[in-house]
Amino acid sequence: MKTVTLALLLWSLHVSNPVSAQPVQVVPAAQGESEILALAAGPDSAGELVRYKSTGERISSKTLPMAALALCTDATGTVVAPADGGLAVLDSGGLVKVRTRGMVYESLVCAGGHVYAAGRSLRVHRFDLPGLLNRTTVYETNNWNPRLLSPKGGLLAGASWDGSVTFWTIADATRRSIPGKTSLLDLVAGPNDTWITLSDEGHVVTMRDNGTQVHRFRHGGARRLGISPAGVLAVLSGPNTVVLYRQAGVRWVELRRHKLEGSQPFTTLLPLGSNRWVAHSFTGLVFFSDSP
Repeated sequence: MKTVTLALLLWSLHVSNPVSAQPVQVVPAAQGESEILALAAGPDSAGELVRYKSTGERISSKTLPMAALALCTDATGTVVAPADGGLAVLDSGGLVKVRTRGMVYESLVCAGGHVYAAGRSLRVHRFDLPGLLNRTTVYETNNWNPRLLSPKGGLLAGASWDGSVTFWTIADATRRSIPGKTSLLDLVAGPNDTWITLSDEGHVVTMRDNGTQVHRFRHGGARRLGISPAGVLAVLSGPNTVVLYRQAGVRWVELRRHKLEGSQPFTTLLPLGSNRWVAHSFTGLVFFSDSP
């Protein structure tokens, strides 16, 4: 297990609401490798965009003119959600090419030539890239913030605190919602045609995008989910324990547990490949494997 120290945006991450921001992303690199982009705190009120190799070696660091809460990337550049609201598109040197003002967003997905943004509002917005033009409201609710967004193929899914999951078809914005009963903490795209949700009561539910429930189990203290390309499910439990599951039929069977090094609670789990993972905390990045 390897640890990388990083000065992170403490104010953008809250242990009581650990999924409120997405400051780290795994991005493809040359020769089939992966790299890690992480938002960090810069001098004064500025931010920093740090790029790492998948081994944890620091590649570069770009100072941003603003602190940022979330990011996503596409072929045109990197989109960040500034802490004071709106969106910004960065060039390869970290300079702001386009900036819009507006709501505070905490979840971004770049897909199909657009960026989808959700956060501290009752709406999910879509902007055209690379100019952040034509803001469109693709979802609006009167009750709960649709704060989590997760892409899979031609679909985009959003989870809300009222327990509902909404699916959009990226190509034509066709939408359907699956009602729920308990507040959702996390949502990830599962194997094949499934999605996996985590409720604040610790219920981990595997469902199809038509709402059919495939499997359900309870994991007390669960805070975040992650899933690897090989279909290994990782559950962040308590401040720094990761429990790994594999699928046997439709059931999830526990494989092993990892105690992650670090004094701060971990907030994000991201797969780096078929059996490698990176975990993010207030103080840095920790790498671990789901193999014995």
